[in-house]
Amino acid sequence: MRIATYHRVDIDGHEIFYRKAGDTTKPTLLLLHGFPSSGHMFRDLIPQLADRFHLIAPDIPGFGQSEAPVRPNFAYTFDNLAGVIQRFIQVSGIERFALYAFDIGAPIGFRVAMTYPKRVAAIISQNGNAYEEGLSDVWNPIRRYWSEPTEANRDALREIMKPAAIRWQYEHGVSDLSKVSPEGYSLDAFYMARPEAEEIQLDIALDYASNVTMYPRFQAYFRQHQPRFLAIWGDKDPFFLPAGAEAFKRDLPNAEVRFLDTGHFALETHSSDIAAAIVSFLLQLSPQPEPARPVTNLAAMMSVDGQCRPLSDGLVSMSAHWSAHAPGRMRPSSPAAEPRIHAAKRKLRPRPSMTDGKLGRQRPHFTAAAGQSITSALPPASRLRLPVTVS
Repeated sequence: MRIATYHRVDIDGHEIFYRKAGDTTKPTLLLLHGFPSSGHMFRDLIPQLADRFHLIAPDIPGFGQSEAPVRPNFAYTFDNLAGVIQRFIQVSGIERFALYAFDIGAPIGFRVAMTYPKRVAAIISQNGNAYEEGLSDVWNPIRRYWSEPTEANRDALREIMKPAAIRWQYEHGVSDLSKVSPEGYSLDAFYMARPEAEEIQLDIALDYASNVTMYPRFQAYFRQHQPRFLAIWGDKDPFFLPAGAEAFKRDLPNAEVRFLDTGHFALETHSSDIAAAIVSFLLQLSPQPEPARPVTNLAAMMSVDGQCRPLSDGLVSMSAHWSAHAPGRMRPSSPAAEPRIHAAKRKLRPRPSMTDGKLGRQRPHFTAAAGQSITSALPPASRLRLPVTVS
């Protein structure tokens, strides 16, 4: 098991915290968290993938350990949040990567993919929506705030920022609550209790309307660029319905759609299933190995260090870099070697080679009347009786 390390970097005056793991020569997987979490949500996933991938999980500004710029100096819009992540990618020197996006990380990630379409080798959306039919009735009070951004409608959303509601987001739809570690929702509640955190999240909730407006643009990006796509979904998510996952296939006919018997925070209960799905999905980006053939060209046996050894023809491993010139493919990791190989060919002058070479699922109904908060609109059995106390 490879252990994550923890870092901070200055991005245009904003300190961004991130965790990373794995060999930097291996394919990069960028992990974007959701509300109200942080990169901590990937704590169980990262060790299961670090032997195959280079993993980077930044905390979005205003979340986790990243700086929360004061609101007068920084507008908490999805365009601005995506802009910081784009600069983080540039500063980190990430040339090509696959993207894992959850919840609000999805519209941020989709903006990044639209900006860097040739850099994104694949997208994994875990309960990250891009279609109107994916929004449940739980969004009704938030939609009301979009259409009427009054203080009353803003205040109606405050309950979802409280410890009991945060815990509910983790536990709703989970059949075995013993699998949900309390450290996730407890840490989120701790972060939410910081000064200005609630106001920042309410600003972000208001600007979520911009994502719905951009859904057609996200969908146009999918149709035009056809990125390799995996939608993996907790099918009892009270916020984003299974229909939202299935809708990706409308614009991405080759998308893989998988459902898990769990809720919104699927990694809390199904990290092993999600890790296995990611490995299976991303392995498909690598060409299948061809049988090794006898090498008759001496220059083809010459490695860049001057030692003579056979080079398997057509064998590409997961440690290769994803090519920026062939989306969804990989290339060997030593492009600088080619001039020296050509020089070896000229020097050796070898003789010409003699070889030619939908499962049915119920839609949860949670309808809130005007002025009613989200959690008060939930069925009684869905409400938490034991709030989390964070000191």
